[in-house]
Amino acid sequence: MSDNNTTYHTLQDYLESRFDNVDVVTDTMLKQAKQEWRAIYLSRYYKQYRERYIQVSFRILKKQYQEYEREAKKQNIITTTYIKRLVLNKQNNDQSVTLTALRIILLQIIDSLEESLHEETTVDTQYLLSLIEKCHTLLNDR
Repeated sequence: MSDNNTTYHTLQDYLESRFDNVDVVTDTMLKQAKQEWRAIYLSRYYKQYRERYIQVSFRILKKQYQEYEREAKKQNIITTTYIKRLVLNKQNNDQSVTLTALRIILLQIIDSLEESLHEETTVDTQYLLSLIEKCHTLLNDR
């Protein structure tokens, strides 16, 4: 029998280990060993898969799902892939909007500082603090 702690990289490795001390291997024994190997392989595969990926589930109205299903068929992809893309695109767009807003605020800060340096005037600290607060708010809302 196999040792559950042993990692077999291939079916051949498993079969050699499994039948190491066996003189005659029958078709039935080989078939059973292959089924055992498949169970070991799938167990290891799903464990690695669960370690790498997180499953997220949520419910939507059937009508909404049917709309997504139609759109997915138009794009020749499965519905769940289409929904996943929608979610990820929304997330990326939100981040892009936030980054654009941050860039604008930071450019306003830089402009204010450069203007005060060029004109040798004092910096309007209240204005700068309000811009920094906007940055803080944008980053916390993400």
